[in-house]
Amino acid sequence: MIDYLNEKCGTKYRYTNKSTIEYINDRLKEKYTVDDLKLVIRKKCDDWIGTEMEKFLRPKTLFGDNFEGYLNERSGKKKSKNRFNNFHQREYDFEDLEKKMLNR
Repeated sequence: MIDYLNEKCGTKYRYTNKSTIEYINDRLKEKYTVDDLKLVIRKKCDDWIGTEMEKFLRPKTLFGDNFEGYLNERSGKKKSKNRFNNFHQREYDFEDLEKKMLNR
């Protein structure tokens, strides 16, 4: 599971960390499946990578108290093919721009 998390999120968590193992085992004891854990990782990576929330892509957050909520929520962020989506979108007054272009 930790290898999967590291692969998807670009992190370097160790599978030997005791608290990480406890978070995962706690969810498995609650009868969640490995596929459920992977789904939460995918959803949160899709939603949070490239945002301020990216720093929370860690075992404590993903497999902690909010796990069931993460599992059941719909992904709110659609994948953009634009790799520059963190930049402010320019806003143009297209009528003014058209006038300037036509008056050249």
